[in-house]
Amino acid sequence: MSTDAPEIREHLARYLTGELSLAAFQEWFVPATWELDLADDQLRALYGGIELALAEYTNGDWTEDELRLLLRPLLVADGYNLHRARKPPREVVAFFNQPAYGVIDLVDARTA
Repeated sequence: MSTDAPEIREHLARYLTGELSLAAFQEWFVPATWELDLADDQLRALYGGIELALAEYTNGDWTEDELRLLLRPLLVADGYNLHRARKPPREVVAFFNQPAYGVIDLVDARTA
């Protein structure tokens, strides 16, 4: 059975609300998305955004709080209602230059 966008959003929401740890989310995400049908633009954008954010976090580019800030818009952009999300400790504004490919530029709102 192939993973679809609603299932990915559900697991992402569980991570963002604290129901899943980052390690648990990654343990699910990697094998679950191994053979995605990336012909679907919405699925490709969702997967690409998550994959890019996780790679940058793993590289040390972001803290876990910043990672959460990067991932939240991926749910909001699809109209997903994230009731229990916590407010991050600092404001970061994410601008999606090419949503279909998950390319993200970040600007710290305090310096913008």
